Amino acid sequence: MKKIFCKALSMVLCALSFIAAAEDSDHQELPIAQCNLKSSAACEYIGMYYTNVVGDDAKALPFFQKGCELNSKESCTFCGNIFAEGLVVGKDFERALNYYEKGCELKDGIACNLLGSFYENGENVDKDLKKALYYYNRACNEGDWAQSCETLKEISEK
Repeated sequence: MKKIFCKALSMVLCALSFIAAAEDSDHQELPIAQCNLKSSAACEYIGMYYTNVVGDDAKALPFFQKGCELNSKESCTFCGNIFAEGLVVGKDFERALNYYEKGCELKDGIACNLLGSFYENGENVDKDLKKALYYYNRACNEGDWAQSCETLKEISEK
């Protein structure tokens, strides 16, 4: 449940940033040249545009992948979501996990929180409370993800 909530929340927050673009999507100028010049922000922006405005994760994925290679934490997390949910190709949890781990290394609270949830609940990984606490702690302290702070508190009280 937490995993679904986190994904939904991240998608809503990102979609809000594209409301104006959606109203004028026929005239949207994408910063493809900047992405090609290794601007992680430009690559992430294009990926977000294709995901949230156009609704085409297949077009978004290469831009998110490039953004992740250029250390855009959100791009890494979106790649993880695409592979975890099988939105473009079949579900590939190993690739998703790698993208979430990189996103967490780059201090993306959502990625760290998802990893905590996976290890806490044994979702596609061996259940490991020690790893779960590690990732929740990172999400809370480095990723500034308040939900993880609450989860840490709940686990500690058990």
